Amino acid sequence: MKKSSIILTLTACLALVAVVAGVVANKQSKTSTERIAGNIDRASIATQSAAIEEPNNVFDDDSSLVSDLGSNSNESHILQISDLAKYPGFGHRDDEDEQTFSNEEEHRENLIADCMRESGFDYTPAPSIVLDESVLENEKEFERLLAEAATDPNQAYVGQLSPSMSRSYYLALTGLADPYTQEGLDYDLSANSNSCVNRAFKSIPGVYAKRNALEKELDTMESEIKNDQRSIAATQKWSNCMSELGHTFEQPSDAHRFVDQTIISNLNNTGQAGPEDEQLIRQLYQATDQCALKMQLLSVNQIVRTEYENRFAANYRDRLKN
Repeated sequence: MKKSSIILTLTACLALVAVVAGVVANKQSKTSTERIAGNIDRASIATQSAAIEEPNNVFDDDSSLVSDLGSNSNESHILQISDLAKYPGFGHRDDEDEQTFSNEEEHRENLIADCMRESGFDYTPAPSIVLDESVLENEKEFERLLAEAATDPNQAYVGQLSPSMSRSYYLALTGLADPYTQEGLDYDLSANSNSCVNRAFKSIPGVYAKRNALEKELDTMESEIKNDQRSIAATQKWSNCMSELGHTFEQPSDAHRFVDQTIISNLNNTGQAGPEDEQLIRQLYQATDQCALKMQLLSVNQIVRTEYENRFAANYRDRLKN
């Protein structure tokens, strides 16, 4: 959750939940922002190429969550000293990476359309739709984008085909006769078959390709960072400070979760988030900032993270450069 008052109507929130429920993580092109498929018939592609994740999900440690809840972030300093930050797609330059992803996705969509045309089918390019803060704060724009996402020229096209031609269409597009089965949802379209989607990903692997190829190694690094005694000690001091201010959280991620649950609970009960929610969240922001600064949580976690990231970059330099 970013430090801004994003208040949606209950209808809009439920609509977003419905869209998000149909999207799963992609093994090849994870993104670090919120996206929805350009059209629903593309869901089998969108689930592979436009995963919806929490901000900072790549490095979802407590220091990044404090930066989200509070205003004092040392991210720019990490950019200067972390060797891993030199490589795109590893969570340090989200805006740049997301713009690169969008450009790549647009090119991929055009490649898919060309490939499908060669196979004798029509395909309308439809990149995923980015839900940034400016959209979430504008109810009309948010609902317009949801309506756009629900408008699916490809689905209408397939609906006009015979069953056998529909099967051929999806085989050409995804390598599966029916991408909406459980097998289809579990199938990595961008890494299997000679489908048009696979060809597009082979041509343009994407800004997050190296990150995803090193996912297990990154998970190991994240676990080591979380269990580093310096991080544990700093987090405990932060927790004690928060308790003194009347907030009982063991770690910043607990505060992050509490904010989300409070807003969602009130939206479900009343259809809107009230002034008391904003006041509570504002107080939590202030307490989080105060304790993070007082206990030097960000500073300690930054030192720890940079140390591990530099080691990671050195250990996997060949895979990062190639």
